[in-house]
Amino acid sequence: MLTRWIVILFLLNNTMCYTQNLTQGSVSDNLKFCSLPFVNIGIKGTHGGTTTNGLGEFSINLPSNPKYRTLVFSSIGYESKEYTVKEGESNLSIHLAPHTYDIDEITIMPDSTLRSFLRKAFNKIPDNYSSVPTKYEGFYRASIQNQKGEYLRFMEVLTEAYKSSYKNKEEGTMKVLKSRKYIAKNDVKDFPVYYYGGVHQMHYLDYVKSRAEFLSGSHKYNYNLVGQTKNRGKIVYKISFAPSNIDANRSKGYFYIEHESLAYLKIEKESTPAQLEKRSTVPALTLNGLKSIYFDVNVNYTAFDGKFYLKSVIRTEDILKQRDSVTTHCLSEYIISSFDDDEVGKIAFEEQAPITYTPSVEAVFYHQSDWKEFNTLPLEGNQHDLDSLKVKSILSSNAKRNSDWRINMMKIMRNLEFSYVISINGVNSAAANYQLDYQHLNFKNDKNSSDYVLSYATQIGYKISPHNVIQGQTAKQFSRESFIKNHYYSYKRLIPLKTMGHQIIANVNMGWEWQKVGFSLGTQKSGQDFYFGGKKFKNEKIQAYAGYKSNGLSVGSGIDFQLSNLIHLSLSGNYFIPSKTQDIIILQERSGFFLGRKGAQENLSNSNIQYSIDGLPSLKCGLENKNWNVIMGIKMKF
Repeated sequence: MLTRWIVILFLLNNTMCYTQNLTQGSVSDNLKFCSLPFVNIGIKGTHGGTTTNGLGEFSINLPSNPKYRTLVFSSIGYESKEYTVKEGESNLSIHLAPHTYDIDEITIMPDSTLRSFLRKAFNKIPDNYSSVPTKYEGFYRASIQNQKGEYLRFMEVLTEAYKSSYKNKEEGTMKVLKSRKYIAKNDVKDFPVYYYGGVHQMHYLDYVKSRAEFLSGSHKYNYNLVGQTKNRGKIVYKISFAPSNIDANRSKGYFYIEHESLAYLKIEKESTPAQLEKRSTVPALTLNGLKSIYFDVNVNYTAFDGKFYLKSVIRTEDILKQRDSVTTHCLSEYIISSFDDDEVGKIAFEEQAPITYTPSVEAVFYHQSDWKEFNTLPLEGNQHDLDSLKVKSILSSNAKRNSDWRINMMKIMRNLEFSYVISINGVNSAAANYQLDYQHLNFKNDKNSSDYVLSYATQIGYKISPHNVIQGQTAKQFSRESFIKNHYYSYKRLIPLKTMGHQIIANVNMGWEWQKVGFSLGTQKSGQDFYFGGKKFKNEKIQAYAGYKSNGLSVGSGIDFQLSNLIHLSLSGNYFIPSKTQDIIILQERSGFFLGRKGAQENLSNSNIQYSIDGLPSLKCGLENKNWNVIMGIKMKF
């Protein structure tokens, strides 16, 4: 099912003055009179333009300068056409003539020749596409409709994007300029899943820049030269691809290559049954009884001054609610309105929209938005003349819904980060015989020397701003041969080192830490109830530890390497500056229900405790804190 609206765009260009010269229209085949979707429309002599939507409709703001009022329409398989918009003309009806060719014009390629041709095209990507960083102005629109065609969610976002040179595969960054949304009152009941990452689809679905394997002539795919056509007077080959192994988790579809330049002009990719099955195992879908039954992506490129640039990315998915066999249609579009490659700067780290940016959660409601300089174009049904100044029907203030708890929770979650890490803690203990006597209990351990102890820790951080995080950490021992119970509450300052593609973020942190560390002296059956550390211990198996408790300032630094959208590898180290330290004995019950097991501590100076090292009484536990630790683990950032 194709989209039912007109793509909204405005044109930004620093060299020209723009006014509200809105021109709308439609593009169709001049023989069959059918609508032509995804036609590239450029303003001659500029980097600006748009594309038609699924119904062949378009809208574009023209410059006030009459020099820039000629529109260029181009679509693969059709003759290109230029049309100069007259003063006051606002509704256009453009007809494109299909390209015709004789049957003997079609080129037949054997498989080896075709794969060689594809490898040449693949290797020419750095030459054919922008070799310098490019800034894009773009418009993102996403909608979710139920089986009746009613909108459950409808989101629009104006963006600025930074894309690095096509000489590398690095993904770019995104900045949200404005965003707004409509959310139906029953949207969660009908579709309990929230999508993230949509505004970034012009990066991660740019298959040319990411060097998608299916473009390369790989033997993992079967290829077929379907035929040839023309675009802007140049021969274009249409090539199909499909997995060699039908059960493989790979896509199928078509792509179009210009014969002369070997540049990719268009990619149509559809998920195979194996991919749909794989996608349907995503927890967000499977836990809600949902199944992906159709998924496709349409990516278009356009030429300007001998180089090719991304023009649009359209993504469509149908989701089946298995319990009642209801289908939901999900559509997202990203359309480039203008681009600039003249010494453009990167988007500042604090202005970047994270991959988890979710318009349905973070955008303002339509009735609260104020996009006076932009036009929101008609939807289906009774939503005619709909814009930010004439908000009607489903987007009226009467449609305002109360804030759902899930949305509030997601707003909080987006700033959270969770880590599970392993810590190497620098503590020394000498090889010796350690013995503890307390009342009727006697513990002893002939211990080998040790330079460190291992622990595992969980960390929870909350980002209060793009550069600043507050964090809490709790650590415990790996085995019963040691005792660790540490708590650390800190402030962390983020220092971005690499913000393009997989990010690398360094940090420095400082906070207050409470440590309780010990080594085992052995276990013993109590034989009777007794009191220790103010707590009553039952006639149970008891384990004893000798160690210290301390608190003080902890300072450190670390670095996070992004592995995927949500997962990061985290490395860090800290130095502990103790403020107060006490040597202690810890007793811990080791039998009975684990949640009810008691633990208590007493200072080693307690007169009821007799503690010795190699037979000599001691008020020191024999465990020396070297005050450092090294941490490595996995972090999940939302």
